[in-house]
Amino acid sequence: MIFRKVSGHDFEQIKLLYKKMLNFDMSKVFYEYLYFLNGNYCSVVAEVDERIIAHNAIIPKKYIINNKEALIGLSSGGMVDLDYSGVFFNLLRYGIKNFQGDGIIAFPNKNSEPFFTKLLKFNLVAENYFSMEVNDLNFHFKSLHSSKTILRSDSLKYRINKHPKNEYLKLVNNDTFIIYKKFSNEVDLIFVSEFNKDLINMLKILFNKGFEKINFIYGSTKEPISIGFRKVENNVFTYKWINKDFKGIKFNCQMIDSDVF
Repeated sequence: MIFRKVSGHDFEQIKLLYKKMLNFDMSKVFYEYLYFLNGNYCSVVAEVDERIIAHNAIIPKKYIINNKEALIGLSSGGMVDLDYSGVFFNLLRYGIKNFQGDGIIAFPNKNSEPFFTKLLKFNLVAENYFSMEVNDLNFHFKSLHSSKTILRSDSLKYRINKHPKNEYLKLVNNDTFIIYKKFSNEVDLIFVSEFNKDLINMLKILFNKGFEKINFIYGSTKEPISIGFRKVENNVFTYKWINKDFKGIKFNCQMIDSDVF
């Protein structure tokens, strides 16, 4: 068995693995948007007799954390052929070992969660997904809160403006803005720049547009609950600092931090 970086000749096999394991029709354009950065793939595979049987990636993204620049890797696209289910942990560890950055984040499903939380000792944020209907919105919210872990502006623009599948929309109120994605009668709140009264006004605008539900991810429960969001069961969020300068900082994830399909 071989663990190695993805090359340009691997896509057709990876596409078949996506279809078989995730029932997802991966395109070359979307795959390269996610995993081809700075002239190289950040994804890795496990190979047996020239057949790709497992895949994962550590996507590097630039953040500002407590006013310091940091390179954070997002573990993404994890999948393994059922005949080789025990291989995934070793492939994950291989990718992490070869990542040169300050920390790694992941939104693992129930199958892969133990690899991150128990074996690799990632920090766990179990309650990170929230939802709200119009009657839940707290119009009296007047607090002020900004996350200390923010995707750098150029990384945010790439994530939003270059996405080959999703259309993202933006609302601005004074110096506060939100980015969201709509589907049917719901909204996914992809990014919130700040929690304040202006945010309440923008959430009200979304409901006035006729949306019935707003979904949101955040690494802390206090602010979403204060605004009126309710906890909803979903995948956990995990993170681990490589650079000791950032240890002790809680990573306040948002939906922008994951590779939303």
